[in-house]
Amino acid sequence: MKILILLFISLFLYADNFNDGLKEYKSKNYKEAFTEFKKCEADGGCQAMIALMYQNGEGIPKDINKA
Repeated sequence: MKILILLFISLFLYADNFNDGLKEYKSKNYKEAFTEFKKCEADGGCQAMIALMYQNGEGIPKDINKA
């Protein structure tokens, strides 16, 4: 039960950063998006966006190994 509560708390904590990052990404403000996604790196959605940005070199140098 404690794990479930911690999971829900972490989802709420990271939701703002993910949404802010996604908004910046859609606006092609890639550096700002990357900064927001790094704040919630423990979240799977943020990890996926960071990997995508490394793969495409969006706002950061392209790095397939980090992707």
